[in-house]
Amino acid sequence: MDDKIRTILESIPKTRQRSKLEPYTELIEQLRRRGHTYREIAGILVEKCELVVVSSTIVRFVAACLKEKRKHSNHHETRKTRSVAPAKKAVNINPTFTGDDLRKRIESLKQQPAKTAQAPKPFEYDPDQPLQLPRKK
Repeated sequence: MDDKIRTILESIPKTRQRSKLEPYTELIEQLRRRGHTYREIAGILVEKCELVVVSSTIVRFVAACLKEKRKHSNHHETRKTRSVAPAKKAVNINPTFTGDDLRKRIESLKQQPAKTAQAPKPFEYDPDQPLQLPRKK
């Protein structure tokens, strides 16, 4: 590239791409909050603002606006100071139990009969009776 062209391009600031919907951003946001579909919004823009636009353009515009808002909100969140998580509490061990006492206690618990839950009643079909849902206890 020619040096003269390069210096001209470097001296001119970059411009961001603009949408014809930008002047109507707040109107579109309010209509969406009120539950209007993108197709209805396109109709309102044609009728009230004399702006011919299809609904898919509005969909992309709204998505781009949301993306831009998230980008700015995430940028601000990373600049905030983060709180430090509290230190974990030490486990409180009961010093009254010695190794032998603990073993005896475990053995006594092992000797106790296991508590078993009653098996649910199997489904029974009686063609003479109407079907009923089982009742929970």
